Amino acid sequence: MRSRLLTLARDCWWRLVHWRARDETRNLVFGSCLVVAPHPDDETLGCGATILRKRAAGSTVSVAIATDGTRFNGRSRLTRDEIAKARREEAVEACRRLGVPDDRVFFFDLPEGELSERREELYDQLFELIAKLDPDEVFTTAAHDGDRDHDALGRVVSELAEASPFTDTVYAYPIEARSRLPWSYGRRVSASTLRAALAETVAWLFRGRAVTVDTSGYLDTKRDALAAYRSTQPASITGALNCRTRDPETIDQFLEDDELFLPIVTPRHQARLDPRKVRVMSLLPALIFGGGQFHMLRNLTAMDPDQFDHTVAYLLPRSEMVHVFRRAGLRPVGLDHRGLLHAPRTVFRLMRIIKNERINVVHTNTRYDRFYGQLAALLCGVPVINSLLGEYSTTHYLTTRAEARWLRRPLVRFRLALEDALERRTVVQVIALSEGGRDTWLSHPRAGAVANGSVEIVHPGLAFDSYDMSRDTASVQALRRELGIDGHGPVLLNVARLTPGKGQDYLIDLTATVRQRWPEAVTLIAGEGGTRDELERKISAAGLDDAVVLLGQRHDVPALLALSDVFVFPSLSEGLPSAVLEAQASGTAVLAFDIPPLRELVDDRNSGRLVPIGDEAALVDACIELLDDPERTSAMGRLGREQAEPRFDLRISAAQLGSIYKRASRPSV
Repeated sequence: MRSRLLTLARDCWWRLVHWRARDETRNLVFGSCLVVAPHPDDETLGCGATILRKRAAGSTVSVAIATDGTRFNGRSRLTRDEIAKARREEAVEACRRLGVPDDRVFFFDLPEGELSERREELYDQLFELIAKLDPDEVFTTAAHDGDRDHDALGRVVSELAEASPFTDTVYAYPIEARSRLPWSYGRRVSASTLRAALAETVAWLFRGRAVTVDTSGYLDTKRDALAAYRSTQPASITGALNCRTRDPETIDQFLEDDELFLPIVTPRHQARLDPRKVRVMSLLPALIFGGGQFHMLRNLTAMDPDQFDHTVAYLLPRSEMVHVFRRAGLRPVGLDHRGLLHAPRTVFRLMRIIKNERINVVHTNTRYDRFYGQLAALLCGVPVINSLLGEYSTTHYLTTRAEARWLRRPLVRFRLALEDALERRTVVQVIALSEGGRDTWLSHPRAGAVANGSVEIVHPGLAFDSYDMSRDTASVQALRRELGIDGHGPVLLNVARLTPGKGQDYLIDLTATVRQRWPEAVTLIAGEGGTRDELERKISAAGLDDAVVLLGQRHDVPALLALSDVFVFPSLSEGLPSAVLEAQASGTAVLAFDIPPLRELVDDRNSGRLVPIGDEAALVDACIELLDDPERTSAMGRLGREQAEPRFDLRISAAQLGSIYKRASRPSV
């Protein structure tokens, strides 16, 4: 009876954990990580698909295995050293199948079953390895998984997390907890221990929330990696290496639709606040890979750390760039905002950040985060700076007010009136990225009532020194081979998020026409987004699978620009795109639609080409014109850099923004 109750409790707990878990596939695939396994094969069982996803996204993955895997060798015909060597070879082969290089697999070689007794040695080796690798995330087994080694390793990593800078980036993957009740050591326990385990199990449900990673498309490779552990397969000869084998039902538990991780919550270390610094809280809807996020990142990191202290709050649970911001010395804080019902909680959390961090000025950036940031700032008595990342839609504002009908009309009018009042009472400065953005804001009927109509232009900045204009270098040739385009003809490049407004669908027809003249021409598209599946279908339907390559999210854009002949940017609406600035910094000629912000970057027929918006024929003709005359195209690229560098230097934009922060800031609350 007791056994059945424990099994029922375990199943209920597991179902509740899965029910409450949130899908973090998009966020967890980015960032370097260290997977720490107590035994060989635990890393593949618990994290195999996550490792594969991270490697597919270009993230660095390292694996550390704590024990030598020789505990169950009583009937083996091999010596302990021979078994350890065989298990090590199996682990290296399994990690290789997961995409982890051999030099990224580390072994501590501690005796299996003795991690508790070797606690100090384990701590020292882990500390040294983490200091060497400096991972963004650490994955390990849970501290109450139900196995002695699993529990000991989980506790050691938790201790390291409390004393190290990788707080909030530690995840535990359950292994034995899938077949045992968590926080107990099997079924033969005392009544008091059982009561404590059950209480801890229930308490965890309210204290933490698991996250999952989708395994779709990676289960076959994960199964193949598990097959590398021949000594633990049911078909292995008992005693040849290790008499402990995993039955098929146990293995199937780890080949489900997702992999589940339990975040290890550690105490936050309150940083000492320097009263001499201006403390700024910048708001964004999400930390996705986007132009606005990179624009903010570059400006904030270019400021003097002795004068400014930055906190970056993001509303939505999209944190692909959280590791990038954290490594840059900024403090990213997620608010987990999921809809209108979460609005009071979001405002309260923003107020708490302003109070705890003693924020002097709040910097909002989009219509989505503006309301919450301004309301929290008003309640805390802190000034606000608004950025216009794109052209302000006066038409949308007026039609929204006019088109509201019946019961919806009072709610819409109330919301818009509230937004008007908040901006008038909190905003002390409006910043535009471009002259076009400034003009659209000044044409707005309420612009004069906000910050006395003051608008200052702060262009997106770029560190031009980090972009190399040279071509045909050894690194460029190596990248061409890596991408499979070595020996191909002209290379067209586009870097942007895959969304309808970025116009990547124009590139498919463009490539088809260009290929009629240059059969070896190829178009590279770097970026991720919601239209990827649609683009893949269009590319396949056009028979251009080998001509239009979706590269996904890339972290080597300067290298991609160095191998491209023309940067094609058929976006339909923009603020002042950083991607075009990067193309100019690398000396690559730009071909784009003629939208107002791009006129500030590209001098048509001198530093690039601008064609009427939406005109596919003109886009194709201009592209062929550029490819027909490579010398003139190269001259356009060089002129583009010469014109852009003095206007968009990062040091200038960072200094302008810092000056605005100083003027706007008030004494801390």
